[in-house]
This record gives sequence, C-alpha cells and structure tokens, in this order.
Amino acid sequence: MTERLERAERSPGTRPTMTRIVVMWRALAAAMAVGVVPVLGVTLAREGRITLPGDGWAGAVPVVVLLVVFLLMGLKSERRRYESAVPLADPAAVLPDPSVVRRALLKGMAPVAAVIAVMGVVMVLLMQPMVGTVFATFPIGLLLRAERTARWERKHGVLLWQGNAAQPAPGSGGRAVRRVMPQVYTSPRTETAPGRD
Repeated sequence: MTERLERAERSPGTRPTMTRIVVMWRALAAAMAVGVVPVLGVTLAREGRITLPGDGWAGAVPVVVLLVVFLLMGLKSERRRYESAVPLADPAAVLPDPSVVRRALLKGMAPVAAVIAVMGVVMVLLMQPMVGTVFATFPIGLLLRAERTARWERKHGVLLWQGNAAQPAPGSGGRAVRRVMPQVYTSPRTETAPGRD
C-alpha cells in the first residue's frame, strides 16, 4: 500500500482511489438487483409465482425480519467508522473525476451481478423456490444502508469517501498504514460536484 501511495504521489495526473460510500452502496445494490432478475425469473418459471416462506401475510414476516436484520447489521461499527473519518486536507487534489468512478464501479460490479445470478439460480433449482425471494431482499437492504449513510452525511454536513488518499492516517507517525477496511475520509458538501444524495 505504501508503494501504491508513493506511486500516486509521483505520477502526474493520477489520483488515489476514492469512492463515495453512498455511491458504492447504491452500485452494489444495483449489481445485486441485476443478479436477482434471473433468480426471480427461474422462480416464476418453476413455481408460476414468487414464493414466500409461508402462506399469506405470515410468509412475508421472515422477509421483513431479514430486511430489519440486514439494516441493523453493522450499525454500531459503521457509525463508529464514520465518526472517526479523517477530513481530507485538499479534497480537490485527491477526489476522483465522477466519470472515472462510474466506469470503475461498472467494471467492478459486473462480477457481483454474475455471482448472485449463478448462485441464486442454482439454489432455487436445488433447494427451495423461496430462495429467490430471500435474494431479492439483498438489494433492498443495501439501498436502506445507502439511505442511512446519506442521512448521516446530511446531518454532519460532509460527504463520506473510502479508499486511499495520499495523506497519512492519523496516529500513523506520517507513514501509510495497512488496513483491513479502507480508511474513511470526509469532504465538505460544498466542495464536491453536485450529485444525488
């Protein structure tokens, strides 16, 4: 990682990899939704309807519970991560061009859609048809997380980014620190290109 940061600093015209967290959640949700389409198609072809885990309204309860669990998952650690975000010293120098981010997300999310589609179709064919319905909750859960992150951003007046900025992490003594999760950074809302929250 240190070498990558040094290369980014030496190479003119290159910027470290930064992705807005809300955009990342939405892109992941879109990729999963694309992957879920064939899963639901196979479920419909096999059963003639979208199957819930039970009869009537009782069948919707496990799906709603799954959504609530998905939404609450990681809530505390996510909030802690956002609150410890490092303000970017010079956002204009490190934040990427939105078109570059879009291309990178499209390239990176295609495999996600393919894996969800293949895994879901196999599970519907080999197991219960209701697996298709369970898979359909994943993109909804990710969209809810994106909305929760956007609300946090609005409340604090910043935009959240994750990735590798060419600035040392706090408490690192000026050197790059290898992390399991990418560092979270903030930029003022007014200094970025206008976009949807």
